[in-house]
Amino acid sequence: MTEVRAEAVTPTPEPAPLPAAFKGLCPRCGAPSLFKGWLAFADRCAVCGLDYTRFNVGDGPAALLVLLLGAIVVGAAITIQLTLAPPI
Repeated sequence: MTEVRAEAVTPTPEPAPLPAAFKGLCPRCGAPSLFKGWLAFADRCAVCGLDYTRFNVGDGPAALLVLLLGAIVVGAAITIQLTLAPPI
């Protein structure tokens, strides 16, 4: 018979949700491996192996980027209109 040994793994505490979200940390181990690019999510954590594909984000990052850039552009347009009053 083959004997299966369980390796002793020291559990790491899970990070708090808000700091993990803002820093892009793995929700299980806290490693900074959630993103593989500016807006691209990684497939899995390089440290603990958590499968990120189960958490389907859809168009969330793109929608957030569009909303942020839209707010900046609209704010700039209002500021220019009120301070410079260019003719229409």
